[in-house]
Amino acid sequence: MKIEKYLSLFVRHNHLEKPTSIEQLILFFKRLQAGAKAKDPLSLIIAEYLAINIASEAKRKRKVSARDFEDFLALAFDGKVMDTGRLFTAAP
Repeated sequence: MKIEKYLSLFVRHNHLEKPTSIEQLILFFKRLQAGAKAKDPLSLIIAEYLAINIASEAKRKRKVSARDFEDFLALAFDGKVMDTGRLFTAAP
């Protein structure tokens, strides 16, 4: 099973929605951390994925980018990563 399936299940089981604020992203990671500490299989799989693909020394030496982390968040919340050519600043 691909990580997308595990992320989708985790988000559903934790009643999380697409984040609209940093607090909602923090909630995702707090629930992930709590689940991993409780030995929840979904949480452990996702935490291991992050450890291997984002945080591992081998990956850091290859310069893991913010883009890799953005891709992870997009997978978690069924979102799209915007490339810099399509970004804009909203008017106040």
